[in-house]
Amino acid sequence: MNEYLSILSTKKLKKEQLHQLFQQKVRYSEYSAIKITFIDFEYSSFVKNGIFTSVNSVNSVLKKRIQVETAFCVGEKTKKRLETQAIQVAVTERNARNLAERLVEKYRGEQFTFFCGKERRDELPAILLANKVKFDEVVTYTTSKIIKEFDTQFDVVLFFSPSGVKSFVRKNNLQNTLVFCIGNTTASEAKKHTDMVVVANTPTVEGVLDQVLYFISNGVDK
Repeated sequence: MNEYLSILSTKKLKKEQLHQLFQQKVRYSEYSAIKITFIDFEYSSFVKNGIFTSVNSVNSVLKKRIQVETAFCVGEKTKKRLETQAIQVAVTERNARNLAERLVEKYRGEQFTFFCGKERRDELPAILLANKVKFDEVVTYTTSKIIKEFDTQFDVVLFFSPSGVKSFVRKNNLQNTLVFCIGNTTASEAKKHTDMVVVANTPTVEGVLDQVLYFISNGVDK
């Protein structure tokens, strides 16, 4: 029996992020399950209230040199990216649903610009529309799946987006595989294919890896 735990990441990670993992008895592989392509969109050069649910949407706006006065975002990583550009972040939530509910509760009278990907989920705009919160939606990038078939069954697979899950399962299965997800939205997609799903305590790459290390230290049942 192979004593090493086989781990596949569906996102290419930085070496410094993997330092602790490489100190364990693991066989690590990685690939990019999705590809992000920015759209050459046109919009006003100034936005009073911008909604961002991913770092990709922030980067797409920065590429267009759009000035954002106040941002409302999902995730600490998105918040940090905004703050490095001296953009004031008024609200940060763990997921899009929580952010939408916060906007309805505290900022109903404001008007927003929602920068998003073409494959964005429906929760946030649906909640804003239902509560008559005014917003423009601007699609700034697309997500395409990179389909790859693996000839081995991994003990652990790491997912960082619902699109990554959809891409992986096109040619592979998650039978007898322990799945680690960056957040509840990604986990919801993974649970369509397996019950063996663990969600990171914090929705970051580091949060996912911390959960993996915790399970290794406490014994993963292979």
